[in-house]
Order: sequence, then C-alpha cells, then structure tokens
Amino acid sequence: MFAMTNVTMRANAITHNGRFHANDVLTTVILEKVLGSIVVCRTAVLPKGLDPKVMIYDIGFTKYAYHQRDGKQVRENGMPYATCGLIWKKYGPQLVADTENPEWVWKYVDEDLIQIVDREDEGNLFKTDYPPRTTSFSQLISDFNPKWDSLESEDEAFTKAVAFAEIVFNNVLAKAVSKAKSKVIVEEAIEKSEDHIMILEQYAPWKEFLKTSANKKAEEVQLVIYPSKGGKRWNCVSISEDFMGGAFNRQTETLEHAKNLAKIRVTK
Repeated sequence: MFAMTNVTMRANAITHNGRFHANDVLTTVILEKVLGSIVVCRTAVLPKGLDPKVMIYDIGFTKYAYHQRDGKQVRENGMPYATCGLIWKKYGPQLVADTENPEWVWKYVDEDLIQIVDREDEGNLFKTDYPPRTTSFSQLISDFNPKWDSLESEDEAFTKAVAFAEIVFNNVLAKAVSKAKSKVIVEEAIEKSEDHIMILEQYAPWKEFLKTSANKKAEEVQLVIYPSKGGKRWNCVSISEDFMGGAFNRQTETLEHAKNLAKIRVTK
C-alpha cells in the first residue's frame, strides 16, 4: 500500500519535495515492495528526532541520497550509484530471492532499468564498460510533474508517477524472472545436447542463452529442436545460415520426426 502525508511524524519514508524524478519515484516503488506498506512525506527539511526505522532517501547527506559526504559509490563498470541504485543494491536481493536465479535476475533488473535511472540522475556524463540500455522511462516520469499552468499539486502528481512506475518495475522484474527460467531450461538442454543437436522438451526462448552460454557444448550446437508455443508442433531449425549448406527450418507433427530430420541434416 502506498500513501502520502504532509506530517513527517506519520511517515515511514521521507524524501525531498519539489520537482520529482525517476530516481525518487522508482525508489518509492521498490521501498513499497520491501516495507509492504509505505507512507511518504515529501519535505524540504529533515526534522530532528526521527524514528531510526523511518526510511530517508534522496534528501540531504543521508545513507540513500544522491550526495554522500565520503564520495559516491561506484559500480564495477564505472556507473555511480544514485539513490535508486543504492536501494536496489541493498534491498533488491531480497525481492528476487525466490526466483529461479536470484543473482542473475537482480543483475538484469539493475542493467535494464535501475542503471538507466541512475545514469539520468547523475547527469549522463559517466563512461562505463558497457552502455546501459537506452529508455525514455526517466523522461516519462519527469513529465508527470505539474505543468506551469496546472492546478495539480506536486504530491498528487508524485502519487500518479509512483503508480505508473510500479507498473513499469513489475513488468521489468517479471521479464527478468521469466528469462531466468528460460536460461535454466536452455542450459540443461545444452548439457544434454549430442551430435550438434539440442532438444528443448518444452518451449522457452533459447537463442540469447545458447549464444551467451559458458558451456563449451553450446559452441557445438548447430540444430535446435523445440515445441511451438502451443505445443502442437515441433520446430527443427539451424542456428547458422552457413551450417551444412544453408539455413534449415522445418516444422513437423512429432518430436521423433523432428529428431529424424535433424539427424539426416547433420549427416549430410
């Protein structure tokens, strides 16, 4: 549950007021998932005597703020952490702990969404070992701020932005979890592959993980057999147009027929 308050002592999370950005909005979404229920107060000044349990972010020189008295924390690829990145680094692992591959899912969300938000918040000036994926997410969040001729309050606009950001975050996380499951299925199929043929017993996206697998057997795979999404037909495809006379793509009714097609192809 997410709610707003103007009274700091009623809040369990406090951030800055005024114009908001993807950084503080997405951080709010993540904290809502961590805390279960979040009441946010947006203020210009941190009051004294706050309960230590109150989450303070993106304001002042606090633990989860853009500014750090002892300097910014930086990722291995050179990208500094903004508030969103710091929160994801701290609490992201527990949010993905029950997924197929928690470390992989956490990293995927960090690279696909969190680093983009951090980069925008840091001013997009930092060189990294790889370019984070581009997105218009930060601009979309920024556009929720009240226009100069709007009567809407900043807190009302912030609430709308959080609701929108939660949808985006949920989609990115669900995508990462789904891809992690595919990765496990494909890696198992790679390990079982024989005679240049990999067989997927169930449908799963395979091209990305076959290409990036660290298993040496992946380099030997030239034909992939897998069921259609509906499971009614079987596909037998080559992964390279240069393999044994050109591209090969056939669809058949049974797995056994697909296996026979593949065996004939690799023995030509």
